[in-house]
Amino acid sequence: MTTSPQQSQSTGLSLTSMILGIVSLFFGWTFLVPIAGLVLGFMGLKREPRGKGLAITGLILNGLCVIGWVIGTIIVVALGGAFFGAFLFV
Repeated sequence: MTTSPQQSQSTGLSLTSMILGIVSLFFGWTFLVPIAGLVLGFMGLKREPRGKGLAITGLILNGLCVIGWVIGTIIVVALGGAFFGAFLFV
């Protein structure tokens, strides 16, 4: 009687997504790291059923960072337009 070897269920993608989310939350000076974390989180959800909680945590943290970047960009553009637009009509 032979038994098939168990496949090792890795959580590398999910764990990396969560770590990138934490790093992005504390050091949010880059836009590319949360994007990479989102991609890895979605890949981890599909490929790693054992790391589902880690992937969801990574998706939430990275999503918050991306939303923060979008809101920050909108605020900077709006304030910049209001500030520099006032000088155009002087």
